Amino acid sequence: MYLKVRKFDAAFIKLNQKIFMPIIKRLKQLFSFNRRPQPKGKIPICRLCKVSVADKKNSHIVPRFLTKSLFPENIHKTLAIKGDGSSKEPQDTPKEDHLLCTACERRFEILETMYAPIIRQIHDYKVQSEKFEHIVEGQKEYLKSKIINPVSFRLFIYSIIWRLSVCSNFEFECMKLNAKIEESLRGFLDQNLQDTKKSLVEHLPSIATYPDYHLCLIKPKIKTNPPGGVLSAYSEKQTHLIMLVDFALFFITDDKSIIPALAEFSNKGSRSVLIGLGDNEEWIKLNRLLVHKMLNKG
Repeated sequence: MYLKVRKFDAAFIKLNQKIFMPIIKRLKQLFSFNRRPQPKGKIPICRLCKVSVADKKNSHIVPRFLTKSLFPENIHKTLAIKGDGSSKEPQDTPKEDHLLCTACERRFEILETMYAPIIRQIHDYKVQSEKFEHIVEGQKEYLKSKIINPVSFRLFIYSIIWRLSVCSNFEFECMKLNAKIEESLRGFLDQNLQDTKKSLVEHLPSIATYPDYHLCLIKPKIKTNPPGGVLSAYSEKQTHLIMLVDFALFFITDDKSIIPALAEFSNKGSRSVLIGLGDNEEWIKLNRLLVHKMLNKG
């Protein structure tokens, strides 16, 4: 788990109580944060294509543009906390050697290059009305994208989820998909990621089927500085929570496991990409709960 601290106080952002109170309640019931065993030795074959030698070193597990705010050059300090409570001060987000071959790493980079400006636009949604419809329905508030291709969105989100599941970094040791789902994501990524941006854009319309699970992406209305979230990931049966500093991503593979507060923002079966919004009430509780769980495993 990575989090940003300022002096001795954690800085947090908050989100809407209606959205996050049931989520927090569910997390308290759900996550036991059991570790998975660490694989030993190098990975000889690329985990994505399963053909080429995994010669790439320092592969980012999470795209750096999602986490770079954890590492500014100022008075803030970033801590990586292990399950036993020990910590270190990393200089960059988690990387891993010999996970991918150079060609597959490049395929991920092409997709991420497409999404880096989109993430910035999501944060700037108030001045991006031509790209995002800001919808308020009572206490429910969310963005509906006018520009994000829902298939490329799944490629991007699944690329993060899959890497979190197959990597050996201790920061993500509590995140693990079951073998069948992990393989379905790998196959989808391997079949559809391309070696140039042009070929990827041209290929997207031809993708007729994809693994369709509940993807719920939620962010605060206002991106705060310094960042108040954590970088961490957890799994419990069919529910997976990935905290990406300024986003909370819920990946749920069973319809019976999703709670109503998340179902409102699910992208399962959606032809438009939805992003839940909230305003500064309960995000701090969610992050504190995760930090508390991480420091008090036993």
